[in-house]
Amino acid sequence: IDLIKAFYVISKGKWKVAAITLIIFLGTFIYLQIQPPLIFNATTKIKSVTNAEIEKYQSFNQFLQKSDDGYWNNYTINAPYLKKLYIEQLNNTKIFEEAINESNLINRTNFNDSESYESSIKALASGISLHHIRKDENSEDHLNTHEIKFTHSNEEGWKKVLLSVDAKIHENIRIYLLDRLKTAIKIKKQRKDYAIDDLELRKQNELTDFNYETMRKINNLELRKRNALIDYDRETTRRLAFLNEQAEIARTLGISKSTLETQMFSSQSGQILTVGTDIPFYLKGYEAIEKEIELISARENKKLFIESFMSIENQLRDLKHIKESQKIENKIFTESFMNIEDQIRSFNQDKTVQRIEDVSKTIPVMDMKTFKAVELKIETTKFAYSSMRQTTLLLAAVLGFIIGVFYVIVSNSFREHEKRLVDF
Repeated sequence: IDLIKAFYVISKGKWKVAAITLIIFLGTFIYLQIQPPLIFNATTKIKSVTNAEIEKYQSFNQFLQKSDDGYWNNYTINAPYLKKLYIEQLNNTKIFEEAINESNLINRTNFNDSESYESSIKALASGISLHHIRKDENSEDHLNTHEIKFTHSNEEGWKKVLLSVDAKIHENIRIYLLDRLKTAIKIKKQRKDYAIDDLELRKQNELTDFNYETMRKINNLELRKRNALIDYDRETTRRLAFLNEQAEIARTLGISKSTLETQMFSSQSGQILTVGTDIPFYLKGYEAIEKEIELISARENKKLFIESFMSIENQLRDLKHIKESQKIENKIFTESFMNIEDQIRSFNQDKTVQRIEDVSKTIPVMDMKTFKAVELKIETTKFAYSSMRQTTLLLAAVLGFIIGVFYVIVSNSFREHEKRLVDF
Protein backbone atom coordinates (compact mmCIF):
# COMPACT_ATOMS: atom_id res chain seq x y z
CA ILE A 1 0.00 0.00 0.00
CA ASP A 2 1.40 3.37 -1.05
CA LEU A 3 0.59 5.55 2.03
CA ILE A 4 1.78 8.74 0.36
CA LYS A 5 -0.52 8.10 -2.53
CA ALA A 6 -3.36 7.25 -0.11
CA PHE A 7 -2.96 10.50 1.76
CA TYR A 8 -2.82 12.35 -1.52
CA VAL A 9 -6.07 10.76 -2.66
CA ILE A 10 -7.77 11.49 0.68
CA SER A 11 -6.65 15.13 0.68
CA LYS A 12 -7.81 15.50 -2.87
CA GLY A 13 -11.25 14.11 -1.94
CA LYS A 14 -11.46 15.74 1.48
CA TRP A 15 -14.71 17.49 0.71
CA LYS A 16 -16.31 14.19 -0.20
CA VAL A 17 -15.05 12.72 3.10
CA ALA A 18 -16.43 15.70 5.02
CA ALA A 19 -19.75 15.55 3.17
CA ILE A 20 -20.19 11.83 3.84
CA THR A 21 -19.21 12.30 7.53
CA LEU A 22 -21.67 15.19 7.92
CA ILE A 23 -24.48 13.29 6.22
CA ILE A 24 -24.06 10.27 8.51
CA PHE A 25 -23.71 12.50 11.63
CA LEU A 26 -26.85 14.52 10.78
CA GLY A 27 -28.76 11.39 9.94
CA THR A 28 -27.84 9.90 13.32
CA PHE A 29 -28.70 13.16 15.14
CA ILE A 30 -32.13 13.37 13.46
CA TYR A 31 -32.75 9.74 14.29
CA LEU A 32 -31.91 10.31 17.96
CA GLN A 33 -34.17 13.39 18.08
CA ILE A 34 -37.23 11.45 16.95
CA GLN A 35 -36.53 8.77 19.56
CA PRO A 36 -38.28 8.91 23.01
CA PRO A 37 -36.75 11.42 25.49
CA LEU A 38 -33.65 10.35 27.32
CA ILE A 39 -34.11 8.77 30.73
CA PHE A 40 -32.15 10.12 33.70
CA ASN A 41 -31.74 9.23 37.38
CA ALA A 42 -32.02 12.46 39.39
CA THR A 43 -30.51 12.80 42.87
CA THR A 44 -31.28 15.83 45.03
CA LYS A 45 -29.67 16.32 48.45
CA ILE A 46 -31.44 17.61 51.55
CA LYS A 47 -29.25 19.50 54.02
CA SER A 48 -30.05 20.81 57.45
CA VAL A 49 -30.28 24.58 57.71
CA THR A 50 -27.12 26.47 58.60
CA ASN A 51 -26.14 27.54 62.10
CA ALA A 52 -26.78 31.14 61.06
CA GLU A 53 -30.41 30.24 60.38
CA ILE A 54 -30.80 28.41 63.72
CA GLU A 55 -29.30 31.37 65.61
CA LYS A 56 -32.47 33.29 64.69
CA TYR A 57 -34.32 30.98 67.12
CA GLN A 58 -31.74 31.32 69.91
CA SER A 59 -33.47 33.96 72.04
CA PHE A 60 -36.81 32.21 71.57
CA ASN A 61 -35.39 28.82 72.61
CA GLN A 62 -33.51 30.26 75.58
CA PHE A 63 -36.63 31.96 76.86
CA LEU A 64 -38.61 28.72 76.60
CA GLN A 65 -35.92 26.72 78.39
CA LYS A 66 -35.89 29.21 81.27
CA SER A 67 -39.64 28.88 81.86
CA ASP A 68 -40.58 27.91 85.38
CA ASP A 69 -42.22 24.49 84.96
CA GLY A 70 -40.44 23.01 81.92
CA TYR A 71 -43.70 22.98 79.98
CA TRP A 72 -42.16 24.98 77.11
CA ASN A 73 -39.05 22.82 76.64
CA ASN A 74 -40.88 20.67 74.08
CA TYR A 75 -41.50 23.70 71.88
CA THR A 76 -37.92 24.71 71.14
CA ILE A 77 -36.96 24.82 67.44
CA ASN A 78 -33.67 23.39 66.19
CA ALA A 79 -32.18 21.98 62.98
CA PRO A 80 -32.80 18.24 63.69
CA TYR A 81 -36.43 18.95 64.61
CA LEU A 82 -37.04 21.02 61.46
CA LYS A 83 -35.46 18.35 59.29
CA LYS A 84 -37.51 15.63 60.97
CA LEU A 85 -40.71 17.54 60.14
CA TYR A 86 -39.54 18.00 56.54
CA ILE A 87 -38.77 14.29 56.09
CA GLU A 88 -42.17 13.37 57.55
CA GLN A 89 -43.81 15.58 54.93
CA LEU A 90 -41.69 14.08 52.13
CA ASN A 91 -42.96 10.63 53.00
CA ASN A 92 -46.46 11.81 52.09
CA THR A 93 -46.80 10.97 48.36
CA LYS A 94 -49.89 13.19 48.02
CA ILE A 95 -47.63 16.26 48.08
CA PHE A 96 -45.70 14.90 45.11
CA GLU A 97 -48.96 14.00 43.33
CA GLU A 98 -50.21 17.57 43.68
CA ALA A 99 -46.87 18.99 42.50
CA ILE A 100 -46.73 16.63 39.47
CA ASN A 101 -50.25 17.68 38.50
CA GLU A 102 -49.51 21.40 38.89
CA SER A 103 -46.20 21.27 36.99
CA ASN A 104 -47.72 19.27 34.08
CA LEU A 105 -44.94 16.69 34.29
CA ILE A 106 -47.48 14.35 32.65
CA ASN A 107 -49.41 15.61 29.65
CA ARG A 108 -53.12 15.32 30.46
CA THR A 109 -54.06 15.30 26.77
CA ASN A 110 -52.45 11.86 26.44
CA PHE A 111 -55.20 10.36 28.59
CA ASN A 112 -58.83 9.68 27.72
CA ASP A 113 -60.23 10.24 31.20
CA SER A 114 -59.25 11.80 34.53
CA GLU A 115 -59.18 8.45 36.30
CA SER A 116 -56.38 7.07 34.13
CA TYR A 117 -54.55 10.42 34.41
CA GLU A 118 -54.71 10.34 38.20
CA SER A 119 -53.60 6.70 38.24
CA SER A 120 -50.59 7.64 36.12
CA ILE A 121 -49.73 10.48 38.52
CA LYS A 122 -49.94 8.12 41.53
CA ALA A 123 -47.75 5.57 39.79
CA LEU A 124 -45.16 8.23 38.95
CA ALA A 125 -45.22 9.65 42.50
CA SER A 126 -44.77 6.18 43.98
CA GLY A 127 -41.50 5.91 42.05
CA ILE A 128 -39.99 8.80 44.00
CA SER A 129 -37.73 7.45 46.73
CA LEU A 130 -36.15 8.98 49.82
CA HIS A 131 -32.82 7.61 50.99
CA HIS A 132 -31.11 8.04 54.34
CA ILE A 133 -27.37 8.33 53.77
CA ARG A 134 -25.19 7.59 56.79
CA LYS A 135 -21.99 9.60 56.55
CA ASP A 136 -18.95 10.19 58.69
CA GLU A 137 -19.87 12.87 61.19
CA ASN A 138 -16.31 14.20 61.06
CA SER A 139 -16.66 15.08 57.39
CA GLU A 140 -17.92 18.47 56.25
CA ASP A 141 -20.76 16.79 54.38
CA HIS A 142 -22.14 14.86 57.35
CA LEU A 143 -25.38 16.88 57.35
CA ASN A 144 -26.38 15.54 53.90
CA THR A 145 -28.15 12.57 55.40
CA HIS A 146 -31.07 12.34 52.94
CA GLU A 147 -31.45 12.24 49.17
CA ILE A 148 -34.48 12.32 46.88
CA LYS A 149 -34.12 10.00 43.89
CA PHE A 150 -36.35 9.94 40.80
CA THR A 151 -36.20 8.53 37.28
CA HIS A 152 -37.70 10.52 34.39
CA SER A 153 -36.90 12.30 31.15
CA ASN A 154 -37.87 15.94 31.82
CA GLU A 155 -35.22 17.84 33.75
CA GLU A 156 -37.01 21.17 33.92
CA GLY A 157 -40.31 19.50 34.74
CA TRP A 158 -38.72 17.61 37.63
CA LYS A 159 -37.10 20.79 38.96
CA LYS A 160 -40.53 22.46 38.90
CA VAL A 161 -41.93 19.52 40.87
CA LEU A 162 -39.14 19.87 43.47
CA LEU A 163 -39.72 23.62 43.78
CA SER A 164 -43.45 23.08 44.25
CA VAL A 165 -42.94 20.28 46.79
CA ASP A 166 -40.38 22.33 48.73
CA ALA A 167 -42.72 25.34 48.89
CA LYS A 168 -45.70 23.21 49.96
CA ILE A 169 -43.74 21.40 52.67
CA HIS A 170 -42.26 24.59 54.06
CA GLU A 171 -45.68 26.19 54.24
CA ASN A 172 -47.14 23.06 55.89
CA ILE A 173 -44.34 23.02 58.48
CA ARG A 174 -44.69 26.74 59.10
CA ILE A 175 -48.45 26.42 59.66
CA TYR A 176 -47.91 23.36 61.86
CA LEU A 177 -45.36 25.15 64.06
CA LEU A 178 -47.56 28.23 64.36
CA ASP A 179 -50.64 26.17 65.21
CA ARG A 180 -48.63 24.10 67.68
CA LEU A 181 -47.33 27.21 69.40
CA LYS A 182 -50.77 28.84 69.42
CA THR A 183 -52.29 25.66 70.86
CA ALA A 184 -49.58 25.50 73.54
CA ILE A 185 -50.20 29.14 74.48
CA LYS A 186 -53.95 28.55 74.53
CA ILE A 187 -53.58 25.45 76.72
CA LYS A 188 -51.21 27.31 79.06
CA LYS A 189 -53.68 30.20 79.36
CA GLN A 190 -56.52 27.76 80.01
CA ARG A 191 -54.47 25.97 82.66
CA LYS A 192 -53.72 29.30 84.28
CA ASP A 193 -57.40 30.33 84.16
CA TYR A 194 -58.49 26.93 85.50
CA ALA A 195 -55.92 27.14 88.30
CA ILE A 196 -57.13 30.64 89.25
CA ASP A 197 -60.76 29.46 89.09
CA ASP A 198 -59.92 26.52 91.36
CA LEU A 199 -58.16 28.83 93.80
CA GLU A 200 -61.07 31.28 93.72
CA LEU A 201 -63.41 28.38 94.46
CA ARG A 202 -61.18 27.27 97.33
CA LYS A 203 -61.11 30.85 98.53
CA GLN A 204 -64.90 31.06 98.40
CA ASN A 205 -65.16 27.75 100.21
CA GLU A 206 -62.77 29.05 102.84
CA LEU A 207 -65.00 32.08 103.31
CA THR A 208 -68.12 29.93 103.42
CA ASP A 209 -66.57 27.53 105.91
CA PHE A 210 -65.26 30.43 107.97
CA ASN A 211 -68.68 32.13 108.00
CA TYR A 212 -70.34 28.88 108.92
CA GLU A 213 -67.85 28.24 111.72
CA THR A 214 -68.10 31.84 112.93
CA MET A 215 -71.90 31.72 113.00
CA ARG A 216 -71.75 28.40 114.79
CA LYS A 217 -69.48 29.89 117.44
CA ILE A 218 -71.68 33.00 117.71
CA ASN A 219 -74.81 30.90 118.09
CA ASN A 220 -73.07 28.73 120.65
CA LEU A 221 -71.99 31.78 122.65
CA GLU A 222 -75.50 33.28 122.43
CA LEU A 223 -76.85 30.00 123.74
CA ARG A 224 -74.33 30.05 126.54
CA LYS A 225 -75.44 33.60 127.38
CA ARG A 226 -79.09 32.57 127.55
CA ASN A 227 -78.24 29.50 129.57
CA ALA A 228 -76.09 31.59 131.93
CA LEU A 229 -79.04 33.96 132.54
CA ILE A 230 -81.42 31.02 133.04
CA ASP A 231 -78.96 29.38 135.42
CA TYR A 232 -78.58 32.68 137.27
CA ASP A 233 -82.35 33.04 137.67
CA ARG A 234 -82.65 29.48 138.92
CA GLU A 235 -79.77 29.87 141.31
CA THR A 236 -81.09 33.25 142.52
CA THR A 237 -84.57 31.82 143.09
CA ARG A 238 -83.13 28.90 144.98
CA ARG A 239 -80.88 31.22 146.99
CA LEU A 240 -83.70 33.61 147.89
CA ALA A 241 -85.89 30.70 148.97
CA PHE A 242 -83.10 29.44 151.16
CA LEU A 243 -82.42 32.92 152.63
CA ASN A 244 -86.13 33.58 153.31
CA GLU A 245 -86.37 30.30 155.10
CA GLN A 246 -83.25 31.01 157.19
CA ALA A 247 -84.45 34.57 157.97
CA GLU A 248 -87.80 33.25 159.16
CA ILE A 249 -86.05 30.73 161.41
CA ALA A 250 -83.79 33.45 162.80
CA ARG A 251 -86.83 35.72 163.54
CA THR A 252 -88.65 32.89 165.17
CA LEU A 253 -85.65 32.24 167.40
CA GLY A 254 -85.12 35.93 167.97
CA ILE A 255 -81.62 35.92 166.53
CA SER A 256 -81.12 39.36 165.06
CA LYS A 257 -77.32 39.40 165.06
CA SER A 258 -74.83 36.74 164.21
CA THR A 259 -74.07 34.41 167.11
CA LEU A 260 -71.44 32.43 165.26
CA GLU A 261 -68.60 31.66 167.64
CA THR A 262 -65.00 31.80 166.69
CA GLN A 263 -62.39 29.53 168.09
CA MET A 264 -58.73 30.34 168.53
CA PHE A 265 -56.07 27.69 168.11
CA SER A 266 -52.43 28.15 168.95
CA SER A 267 -49.56 26.91 166.88
CA GLN A 268 -45.83 27.42 166.82
CA SER A 269 -46.21 30.11 164.15
CA GLY A 270 -48.98 31.97 165.92
CA GLN A 271 -52.74 31.93 166.38
CA ILE A 272 -55.24 30.71 163.74
CA LEU A 273 -58.84 32.02 163.71
CA THR A 274 -61.28 29.37 162.59
CA VAL A 275 -64.98 29.46 162.02
CA GLY A 276 -67.04 26.35 162.04
CA THR A 277 -68.61 25.72 158.65
CA ASP A 278 -71.19 23.20 159.75
CA ILE A 279 -73.09 25.73 161.91
CA PRO A 280 -76.68 26.54 160.71
CA PHE A 281 -76.94 29.59 158.42
CA TYR A 282 -79.80 31.25 160.39
CA LEU A 283 -77.34 31.88 163.27
CA LYS A 284 -76.03 34.79 161.15
CA GLY A 285 -79.11 36.65 162.33
CA TYR A 286 -82.16 37.70 160.38
CA GLU A 287 -80.86 41.25 159.92
CA ALA A 288 -77.90 40.09 157.85
CA ILE A 289 -79.96 37.50 156.04
CA GLU A 290 -82.78 39.92 155.17
CA LYS A 291 -80.22 42.50 154.02
CA GLU A 292 -78.75 39.94 151.67
CA ILE A 293 -82.28 39.14 150.41
CA GLU A 294 -82.88 42.84 149.83
CA LEU A 295 -79.65 43.33 147.93
CA ILE A 296 -80.17 40.26 145.76
CA SER A 297 -83.73 41.30 144.94
CA ALA A 298 -82.60 44.84 144.10
CA ARG A 299 -80.08 43.73 141.49
CA GLU A 300 -80.83 45.42 138.10
CA ASN A 301 -77.97 44.05 135.96
CA LYS A 302 -77.86 40.32 136.37
CA LYS A 303 -74.90 40.05 133.96
CA LEU A 304 -72.52 41.61 136.48
CA PHE A 305 -73.13 38.74 138.87
CA ILE A 306 -72.55 35.95 136.34
CA GLU A 307 -68.88 35.03 136.48
CA SER A 308 -68.47 33.79 132.84
CA PHE A 309 -70.86 36.31 131.24
CA MET A 310 -68.25 38.99 130.57
CA SER A 311 -65.92 36.45 128.93
CA ILE A 312 -68.75 35.20 126.70
CA GLU A 313 -69.66 38.74 125.63
CA ASN A 314 -66.01 39.53 124.85
CA GLN A 315 -65.79 36.46 122.64
CA LEU A 316 -69.05 37.42 120.92
CA ARG A 317 -67.82 40.92 120.27
CA ASP A 318 -64.60 39.66 118.72
CA LEU A 319 -66.41 37.15 116.47
CA LYS A 320 -68.95 39.72 115.30
CA HIS A 321 -66.17 42.16 114.55
CA ILE A 322 -64.32 39.56 112.48
CA LYS A 323 -67.53 38.66 110.65
CA GLU A 324 -68.26 42.29 109.88
CA SER A 325 -64.71 42.86 108.62
CA GLN A 326 -64.95 39.77 106.43
CA LYS A 327 -68.23 41.02 104.99
CA ILE A 328 -66.70 44.39 104.09
CA GLU A 329 -63.32 43.18 102.77
CA ASN A 330 -64.47 39.74 101.53
CA LYS A 331 -61.38 38.19 103.05
CA ILE A 332 -60.19 36.54 106.20
CA PHE A 333 -56.77 36.47 107.73
CA THR A 334 -56.27 32.75 108.21
CA GLU A 335 -53.03 31.12 107.04
CA SER A 336 -54.74 28.93 104.43
CA PHE A 337 -56.74 31.86 103.02
CA MET A 338 -53.68 34.08 102.75
CA ASN A 339 -51.79 31.23 101.05
CA ILE A 340 -54.56 30.94 98.45
CA GLU A 341 -54.49 34.68 97.82
CA ASP A 342 -50.69 34.52 97.39
CA GLN A 343 -51.08 31.79 94.77
CA ILE A 344 -53.75 33.79 92.89
CA ARG A 345 -51.54 36.87 92.98
CA SER A 346 -48.61 34.81 91.68
CA PHE A 347 -50.67 33.49 88.75
CA ASN A 348 -51.94 36.97 87.87
CA GLN A 349 -48.43 38.41 87.96
CA ASP A 350 -47.00 35.61 85.77
CA LYS A 351 -46.36 37.14 82.32
CA THR A 352 -44.57 34.10 80.82
CA VAL A 353 -47.22 33.39 78.18
CA GLN A 354 -47.42 37.03 77.12
CA ARG A 355 -43.63 37.25 76.82
CA ILE A 356 -43.49 34.05 74.77
CA GLU A 357 -46.10 35.52 72.42
CA ASP A 358 -43.95 38.64 72.06
CA VAL A 359 -40.69 36.72 71.50
CA SER A 360 -42.31 34.33 69.01
CA LYS A 361 -43.13 37.26 66.70
CA THR A 362 -39.42 37.58 65.88
CA ILE A 363 -38.74 33.99 64.75
CA PRO A 364 -38.52 33.07 61.02
CA VAL A 365 -41.61 30.85 61.28
CA MET A 366 -43.70 34.01 61.27
CA ASP A 367 -42.48 35.00 57.80
CA MET A 368 -43.33 32.71 54.88
CA LYS A 369 -40.66 34.32 52.68
CA THR A 370 -37.72 33.81 55.06
CA PHE A 371 -38.67 30.55 56.78
CA LYS A 372 -36.44 27.55 56.08
CA ALA A 373 -36.76 24.08 57.55
CA VAL A 374 -34.03 22.52 55.37
CA GLU A 375 -31.97 23.38 52.34
CA LEU A 376 -33.16 21.44 49.30
CA LYS A 377 -30.32 21.64 46.78
CA ILE A 378 -32.44 21.75 43.62
CA GLU A 379 -29.87 23.71 41.63
CA THR A 380 -27.22 21.02 42.31
CA THR A 381 -29.46 18.08 41.42
CA LYS A 382 -27.42 15.42 39.65
CA PHE A 383 -28.91 13.99 36.45
CA ALA A 384 -27.34 10.66 35.44
CA TYR A 385 -28.51 9.71 31.94
CA SER A 386 -28.87 6.09 31.07
CA SER A 387 -28.72 6.81 27.24
CA MET A 388 -25.54 6.80 25.00
CA ARG A 389 -26.58 9.86 22.94
CA GLN A 390 -23.21 11.62 22.97
CA THR A 391 -21.29 8.38 22.42
CA THR A 392 -23.61 7.47 19.55
CA LEU A 393 -23.06 10.83 17.84
CA LEU A 394 -19.28 10.50 18.25
CA LEU A 395 -19.32 7.00 16.79
CA ALA A 396 -21.48 8.24 13.92
CA ALA A 397 -18.92 10.95 13.12
CA VAL A 398 -16.02 8.45 13.23
CA LEU A 399 -17.93 5.95 11.12
CA GLY A 400 -18.84 8.67 8.60
CA PHE A 401 -15.19 9.66 8.32
CA ILE A 402 -14.08 6.04 7.76
CA ILE A 403 -16.80 5.49 5.15
CA GLY A 404 -15.83 8.76 3.43
CA VAL A 405 -12.15 7.78 3.29
CA PHE A 406 -13.03 4.29 2.07
CA TYR A 407 -15.32 5.77 -0.61
CA VAL A 408 -12.65 8.20 -1.86
CA ILE A 409 -9.92 5.51 -1.99
CA VAL A 410 -12.17 2.91 -3.64
CA SER A 411 -13.62 5.38 -6.18
CA ASN A 412 -10.09 6.53 -7.04
CA SER A 413 -9.01 2.91 -7.56
CA PHE A 414 -11.93 2.30 -9.87
CA ARG A 415 -11.06 5.36 -11.95
CA GLU A 416 -7.42 4.30 -12.29
CA HIS A 417 -8.46 0.76 -13.26
CA GLU A 418 -10.83 2.09 -15.93
CA LYS A 419 -8.09 4.40 -17.26
CA ARG A 420 -5.63 1.48 -17.58
CA LEU A 421 -8.25 -0.53 -19.48
CA VAL A 422 -8.81 2.33 -21.88
CA ASP A 423 -5.05 2.81 -22.44
CA PHE A 424 -4.63 -0.89 -22.98
